[in-house]
Amino acid sequence: MKAEMLMGKRVMVVEDDGIQSEDLAQTLISQGADVVVFDDVRGAVGFLGNNVVDMALLDVQLGRELSYPIADEFLRVGTPFILLSGHKQADVPTRFAHIPFVGKPCSHDEVVVLLISTIYGDEMV
Repeated sequence: MKAEMLMGKRVMVVEDDGIQSEDLAQTLISQGADVVVFDDVRGAVGFLGNNVVDMALLDVQLGRELSYPIADEFLRVGTPFILLSGHKQADVPTRFAHIPFVGKPCSHDEVVVLLISTIYGDEMV
């Protein structure tokens, strides 16, 4: 994996577990990414109303809500993203069947590699 591949990229992390979001953010920052972190749909969608991100990591289950409204917005504007979940991929709506999915718990390095391959293609990792 080439660290410079995330250099200067704005990555949104939406995760309601504070430890997980901090660990993911630090992993991405160590790769040169500019990271914004949210723990709910309202905050993330509000941010997207005035800002652009290059890519995102979305935990499917955010407390009592699901991150699908954020995912729908990324589909609408063409922003690549990955879904993270402790649930089965089969539980994800079919409109997200083509979106990369990582089951939790997962290695943060594995998530970064998948994120880079989602953006640049497998040959770049």
